[in-house]
Amino acid sequence: MKKVVGTSLLILSLGVGFSNAYAETPPQQAQQQRSEKNWQDALATQLELAKTKVLLLQAYSEVWLDKNKDAALLSVNKAGISLDNAWKSADQTTRIRIAKLQKQVDSSKNSLQKKQEGAEAQLGLMVNHSELVLSSALAQAQMKSSALKSEAASRYALVQAHAEVLKAQVALEIEQSPDSAAKALERAEVYLIQVKESASNLKAKQLETLHKEVKNAQLLVRNNSLKATSQVRQLVKSTEVQMGVYEQRFLETDEVQQLRKHYVQLEAQAALLKAQLAIKADATGQQSIAYLNESKRWYESLKVEAINRGEKGLVNMSGQIDNAKQAVKNKDQEVRAKLSKLLDDAAEFIKSDK
Repeated sequence: MKKVVGTSLLILSLGVGFSNAYAETPPQQAQQQRSEKNWQDALATQLELAKTKVLLLQAYSEVWLDKNKDAALLSVNKAGISLDNAWKSADQTTRIRIAKLQKQVDSSKNSLQKKQEGAEAQLGLMVNHSELVLSSALAQAQMKSSALKSEAASRYALVQAHAEVLKAQVALEIEQSPDSAAKALERAEVYLIQVKESASNLKAKQLETLHKEVKNAQLLVRNNSLKATSQVRQLVKSTEVQMGVYEQRFLETDEVQQLRKHYVQLEAQAALLKAQLAIKADATGQQSIAYLNESKRWYESLKVEAINRGEKGLVNMSGQIDNAKQAVKNKDQEVRAKLSKLLDDAAEFIKSDK
């Protein structure tokens, strides 16, 4: 009876220890929240700059194709608002680029208001500049996303190492099986090596110390040393401390997923606008087809999600783009109308997502 009670108490203590390993201290929570906030800010900046790019392309189209400077001015004004929103969530480097683009937008607005010659050329330059700024913001977002995913993967491997160390403790203190304990410690070492491979220099030093503790525990267990149990107990504590260094796994919220979807649709819309502009500039139609292919790739990336959600309009966009490509190849006189219909649908999808 005493053995059963003792076993139950040990299992209970191990369970409490394991759950405590997942409990975040306030500083760790603050660090995780900052990381998530930075990443979401990067995505928000990316989204607003994508809106800016679409609006500037629309303005360029309205001036160049429709000769409608009033409509172009309205689009440029909206682009300025999107730039202001992008600046609020941007990092310092991207803010500098946004400020330069904002000056160009203001200058272009002035040219359009005064109906000056050269407004069309200014808009073309701004479209190119907005693409550069967006590329920078996208790189920042991807870098932060990659860093967070790396942290999550490292922490997951560390959690697995911790679980194996706990198994070693159970094997020694409950099952009285040094062989099982030794095998569990070997598995723990494998997981630790995985963590070390992606660790920063600072964390690598701490992990190296932990790795030495695991090797020492293995040696004591194999030699049936009386110190083996206390060493494994210490190892449990050491892995829990090391787990505290890593952030909890980052879970994408519905809001972040929606931001990502909205961004993809804006990129697809921008490519359609470029295809429309290219029809006038390139008689062969090859450039327009290239942009239509780009737009299709963006929509294809949303297809599985769109099918799951029953969003038939988004699912059908690829087929409609293929029809437009065929019209371009055949030099169909209705090609511009077909592209305009695609653009109307693209804009409607974005509105319905808000």
